[in-house]
Amino acid sequence: MAIVLNALAERELSTTDYFEQLSVERDLVIGVGDNLQVEPEVKKAFDVAVDTFTSLGYRTKNVEIPFVDFRNGIRNIEKDRASIAAKSFSNIDIMILPTTVTTVPLVRRAISNSQALSPQNTAFANYYGLPAISVPNDFDSNGLPLGIQIVGKPWDDAGVLYLANKFQQKTRVIQPADKILP
Repeated sequence: MAIVLNALAERELSTTDYFEQLSVERDLVIGVGDNLQVEPEVKKAFDVAVDTFTSLGYRTKNVEIPFVDFRNGIRNIEKDRASIAAKSFSNIDIMILPTTVTTVPLVRRAISNSQALSPQNTAFANYYGLPAISVPNDFDSNGLPLGIQIVGKPWDDAGVLYLANKFQQKTRVIQPADKILP
């Protein structure tokens, strides 16, 4: 992803080499979402991911994820985007949360519900214009993937990619052959 971002980045706005930034050590404080409403299986995998970040030497701090109430539309989006860094990143560098609130629904359950896999945990990053990435975290009891979402301060794409890279190097999440569904 860092190589792709290097190719896509508008150089007049950023001269960051995202691939080189993967090897620049960072002392990060990770905000761990504590206002999550997720299924127990997702929560269990998330807790293991939090332990992984701690084992990598990062400090963690419980934070409230700034979920957005979309009932009022996006009329305040510019003001909200301008204030998000001060509101949510005053004492953390990056926040983490599960990518989804549920395990991946099987096709037979999801076919009649286009929102079967809720965007609840990802929509806020889009609304606020925050850099975010989802990386493999674990597999559910059906052998389907679970992700961890890493969200950074405005314009801190390099920090998000750095932490995602560290997590993936440590976990090397690979689907076991006996769990692959037909």
